[in-house]
Order: sequence, then C-alpha cells, then structure tokens
Amino acid sequence: KVNKVQTPVLPELNDEFIKAFGVAEGGVEKFRSDVRKNMERELKQGIKNNIKGQVLEGLVSTQNVDVPKAMISNEIQRLRENMMRQFGGNAKNINPSMLPDELFAEQAKRAAALGVLVGEIIKSAELKVDANRVRALIEEIAESYETPADVVNWYYGNKEQLQQVESVVLEDQVVDHVLSQSQVSDKPCGYEDVLRPQQG
Repeated sequence: KVNKVQTPVLPELNDEFIKAFGVAEGGVEKFRSDVRKNMERELKQGIKNNIKGQVLEGLVSTQNVDVPKAMISNEIQRLRENMMRQFGGNAKNINPSMLPDELFAEQAKRAAALGVLVGEIIKSAELKVDANRVRALIEEIAESYETPADVVNWYYGNKEQLQQVESVVLEDQVVDHVLSQSQVSDKPCGYEDVLRPQQG
C-alpha cells in the first residue's frame, strides 16, 4: 500500500535562501563565490590527503621494519583511548578491558612501523619543521572561521595545538621528500571521488 509519493524540489536560489547559510551581503554572487572557495579548499585538502595516504601506505607495505614491542603497546593504548573517547558519554558503561589488545594489534603495528620509518626519513634527510609552512597551514585552517586572526593567534598561543600542526607539517615534508625520490604518475579523478573516504 502506497500512502504518499514525494519528489524533491530544489529551493529557489534567492536572498532568503542564502541568508540561511550566513551570507548577509553580496547576494547570490557572493554565495556562489563562497561555495566555490570552500569546494576548492576541500578538493585541495582531499588530493593532499589521498597522496599522503598512498605514500605512507607504500612506505609501510614495502619496508620491513622491526618495531619494538613497547611502541606497539603504546599504540594499542592510544587507539583504545581514542575509541573510548568516540563512545563519549556511553564510555561510563564500558570497561576498557572489554576492548582487548587483539582488536588494535594490526593497526597498532602498522602505525608504530610508520612512526619508525618517518623518524628515520626525518633523521636521514635532516628535515626540520618549516615555519613558513606551519604559518600557511594555520592560516588555511583559520580561513573557515569568522575571525581568522583570532584563530591564528590562538594556535600560536597554544603550545600543544601548535605542536600538532608542526607534526602534520613535518609529516608533509616527509611525504614531499619521498615523492621527490619516486616516480609519480597522475590519474584524472572527479571531485566526489577525491573526497570519498579511501577504503583501507
């Protein structure tokens, strides 16, 4: 029995519609410009993440690394804590022992091996954190906020957050170094394909 048949109807692209997205001035053209800018930023980040993922996966899969058991144990603990945080308020009803080491063992081993490999590349290539790239990344993150200058100042005033950005930049520099030593081939890809989560 069919009770109702509905079809989606696109809303009219007018001032009332775009105000719902926080565009108070500039009209439809400003809205289109903002959407384009956001899509370009997402596309750039998606391409970067895809390349980075392929490089890091290639490192782990082609290099045989002896990883200290202590490093694997630390990774297992980190992954367990991350999962507990994801449970949020429900974590009160979950005993961490319900998440056995075996649940995280393979992922922890790969993460630890990658940590060893990245560390070796940083050491052998004598890589240092590029302060200009750190600033550029922070400014890129800040662009999506209403007051970018405040966000930039917050990062530089927060040692822990700044160190996280520096770690990302240093890892990016490792990826760039590996790519500079590798044979790279380009592959055309659509916008949605780039942003689609990669299957592990």
